[in-house]
Amino acid sequence: MRRVILLMALSVGIFTSCKDAKTDETNTTETEQTEIPQVGEHAEDINSVKVLYVASTLDECVGAAPKKCLMVKEEEDAPWELMYQDIEGFDYQEGYEYKIEVKREEVSNPAADAPSIKYVLVKEISKEKKG
Repeated sequence: MRRVILLMALSVGIFTSCKDAKTDETNTTETEQTEIPQVGEHAEDINSVKVLYVASTLDECVGAAPKKCLMVKEEEDAPWELMYQDIEGFDYQEGYEYKIEVKREEVSNPAADAPSIKYVLVKEISKEKKG
């Protein structure tokens, strides 16, 4: 369950934002910031290799604009979750289901609307034609 929540958080975490609350009657301004953890949020998980399963189809998602996103899961029997970011070095072809190893790497000085973690393909374990 924790992994499902973390994958969902990854999906949303890429597009977290900050907004200023309206100034109240005492002329103070509060800043509300939403922080959503990413998959494997613990420091020891950075630069660790993880296995991901990638679905044979993309699904509609909305980030900065509507687009198609990968559907991934960390365990074979887990439900599919949207992944809003790309996997560097992964050449996805719709119609194939993949089992891959990825490495999470910290991004130094990411853009304001970009994730601080990137995923890099380590190796393709399997690629199976579906449908």
